[in-house]
Amino acid sequence: MSNAHIMVSLPAEFHPAPVDMAEFRAERFEKILKAYMLAKGNSWQDGTGQSWLADMLADALHWADVNGVNASFVLKMAQSHFESEKLEDVRQKMVRPSHQQATPHH
Repeated sequence: MSNAHIMVSLPAEFHPAPVDMAEFRAERFEKILKAYMLAKGNSWQDGTGQSWLADMLADALHWADVNGVNASFVLKMAQSHFESEKLEDVRQKMVRPSHQQATPHH
């Protein structure tokens, strides 16, 4: 497995600058989680978001183990990214009063 990074550019309508990024990230991940669940041959109604997330994370840990990835390090890094992104979201909201925040285009 290569460590090469894949860069993906999303059209502006998928990632407008003045949106609630936490909501954007959550909606993006829900699409991934639903695709994962469908890949396993289940429907969204077969479980809860919590159970699907746990199952997906467990499979990610298996993938890490098989591919020699330090899962503990990656989980710590993910937590750090999450905390930094939350802090940035709070900063952005402080800079932009809520009445000036744009809503994402759907």
